[in-house]
Amino acid sequence: KGFGFVEPQTRQNKRMDVVIAYGNEKYIVELKIWNGEAYRLKGIDQLIEYMKEQDVNKGYLLTY
Repeated sequence: KGFGFVEPQTRQNKRMDVVIAYGNEKYIVELKIWNGEAYRLKGIDQLIEYMKEQDVNKGYLLTY
C-alpha cells in the first residue's frame, strides 16, 4: 500500500531527503545531523519549503 524514495529533485533543483507515500498520503522527511540549533532551524525552513512545493500537510525533521 505504500513506498518510500530517497532524494528526488524538486522543481528548483533542490533535494528532499526521503518521501514516503502511503495510500493517498505523502510525507516529507528531512534528515539532518545535529550541528547546533541554527542548523536545526535551517532544516525546519527547508522542510516547510519542500512541504509547500509538494502540497503536503505533514512532514518530519529527523535529527541525529
